Amino acid sequence: MAFAIVFEPAIDQVPVGVRTTLRDRLLDVASVLETIPPGSVVMDSMEQSPMQLQVEGWRFRYNVDRRNQRLRVTEVIGPDRKH
Repeated sequence: MAFAIVFEPAIDQVPVGVRTTLRDRLLDVASVLETIPPGSVVMDSMEQSPMQLQVEGWRFRYNVDRRNQRLRVTEVIGPDRKH
């Protein structure tokens, strides 16, 4: 089963090119996650810690939810914000 990508909050304010690159990178992450065996300490660690991707100055924090097969983007930080 493939991972779904869920955006909470919506990312409508993010430029289209950045959204496209973000989705491509998250799909790459999902492909790798599918190769990690169940019960792996690597997966346990990834599920317990927020992850982050940076695209053209935008930062996107996301969580890995293996049980529900989701990558959930939980925070969007624009290029003009330090955090």
